[in-house]
Amino acid sequence: MFTNLVIHFVVGLIGGNATCESAPRFSLGPWGNTIVGGLGGIGGAQLFAMLVPIDMTLASADIQLMVGQLAAAGLCGTALTCMLGYIRNTVWKHRQGPNHLHQI
Repeated sequence: MFTNLVIHFVVGLIGGNATCESAPRFSLGPWGNTIVGGLGGIGGAQLFAMLVPIDMTLASADIQLMVGQLAAAGLCGTALTCMLGYIRNTVWKHRQGPNHLHQI
């Protein structure tokens, strides 16, 4: 159980950091991307396991569940990091005012 959480955290943080490297306007900074992406990865994998019914009588059920959880962890880590980064950077830019030259 703990190993799965660590794996989902790592997959989520990879997704969050990779996306913010390619789209820096969504970045929360290195530590912010890591923490938010990892937490999004854990949440996404847990949500996937609860919402998607997988027939556990099939021989490939474990692999289906594992692949689905890894995909959900990466996507949710990416999505959560981008959403929070966009909100943070939009609010930050708005607080700086229209005359302040601030590059994100």
